[in-house]
Amino acid sequence: MKFMKCFVLLFTILISDVFAEETKPIPPSHTHANSICHGYAVARAFGRTDGDSRCDAGDCYLTAVPTMYFERITPVNYSNIKVGDILEFGQHLHSAYVASKYYPQESGIRLDQVNTLGDTVMYGLTISQVKNGTTGVIARGAPTAYFRKIPKWEIIVQNDIHSENDIGNVKIGTETLASPATKDELHWESSKTIEAIMDGVEINGNVQRFDRWTQNGVSI
Repeated sequence: MKFMKCFVLLFTILISDVFAEETKPIPPSHTHANSICHGYAVARAFGRTDGDSRCDAGDCYLTAVPTMYFERITPVNYSNIKVGDILEFGQHLHSAYVASKYYPQESGIRLDQVNTLGDTVMYGLTISQVKNGTTGVIARGAPTAYFRKIPKWEIIVQNDIHSENDIGNVKIGTETLASPATKDELHWESSKTIEAIMDGVEINGNVQRFDRWTQNGVSI
């Protein structure tokens, strides 16, 4: 029985803009001047929180949700809304971050938001509370749309066995997929782990041993 050394493309990939880790801002152009609903929601959608030293969501200033990074979706269907989306009220007038979802109804989707310019952040509001208003919360009416981040990248993960890439499987995260496998819907700071599950597997009388990984053609 022969042992063959083979290669697999990619081991771990982290997609991110190139900034020093401690000062990494979100991609859309913005300032940090005052709290505002749009800036707060966008910063949260990019994984930043209040007081975050890399990019403070609490005073991230944007006057609209940037459509370069987000798709505006209508009509609003609560079944389709996901955590991480941004809910729009009043035709671009107000934005709130979808922080949690328990069930697809107004009372089951919780929003974090800045109520109005210069306000502190409000957490865990239901859509009903923002829609109809409650103590300290301005009534915004029914949601008019929601925003979701637009995927910017994809990766292809493949084995290289006997100079062929359509042999065997690869494992991306928890998914086992036939080689070559494509993963899209990757955003800024997305991360995926890759496992060489063909290591030690016999193919055509040869046991495959993976001793080198490549990422974008560079050995790692």
